[in-house]
Amino acid sequence: MRAARAVSLDPAVEAVRRAAARSRHPLVLVDGPSGAGKTTFAEALQRAWPGRPPRLVRVDEAVPGWRGLHRGALEVGRSLLVAHARGASGVVHRWDWDADGPGAVVRMPPGRPLIVEGCGAFLAGLGRPDAVRVWMDAPYAVRRRRALDRDRGAFDPHWDGWEADWRRHLGRSGIGRPAGLVVRLGDRAGAHPRTGAARRDDRAPLADYGGDMADAAAATYVAEFIDGPLEGDFEQRSLVQGEPEKRVGMVAAVDGLESLFWYDAVDQREVNGQVRVRFRFDADDSDPVEHDDEND
Repeated sequence: MRAARAVSLDPAVEAVRRAAARSRHPLVLVDGPSGAGKTTFAEALQRAWPGRPPRLVRVDEAVPGWRGLHRGALEVGRSLLVAHARGASGVVHRWDWDADGPGAVVRMPPGRPLIVEGCGAFLAGLGRPDAVRVWMDAPYAVRRRRALDRDRGAFDPHWDGWEADWRRHLGRSGIGRPAGLVVRLGDRAGAHPRTGAARRDDRAPLADYGGDMADAAAATYVAEFIDGPLEGDFEQRSLVQGEPEKRVGMVAAVDGLESLFWYDAVDQREVNGQVRVRFRFDADDSDPVEHDDEND
């Protein structure tokens, strides 16, 4: 298929805003690995929100140290999101990263939408079926460089440990990408990366994480996109309640511009012990694209 030029801009932010508006107590969860662009997306969503902006909570504010990701995410769910669903006040138990100990307890009054971003956000919102879930991703090399550059060397000695804790969290929770929307930030626009689809060989090798990655992979399937702008791409995704997803939304860059593409499952089979599902492009619900046939 020829390269396609996306017509619309910022489709992911607009799609999330529309979906969140249907909830009585709007909640958006932005999850994904370190350096994937979660903060960038969450802050863009907060700026674009009409009227009074939502509160933005970062999961890592509550994570108790470099091996506490899973515990911190669960605490955000218990202390904040359960109360938010009832329209009641919640709290965030912050971790003082400089002192490596408990920090301030911050009260969150009711009455405003919430955006919760960070590694483990989906686990924090496990009891909130009304939440809008956004999964951020990027090639491994891009994620690592972005994360290390962002913290100006402070993160360098902790990258491997944090990434390993992330993989342990995925294997332990069984939560990977049960998202209605997947956004991938690549490196196509210099200092301001546009959304771009990652290639399989850009990701960290499975062997880097040993059994932790294997545990997570046991709850996954492979999505194969058979037509449309993502034709020929493969994606490893998490099972949702033990089953492959029936419909997925992908934000990808084509010719350097963003567009939101919806795909529906058409059939599934097992290949070398792994479930593989084929997805067909839903042009009616997706953003329009223009085909570049100048090379015909």
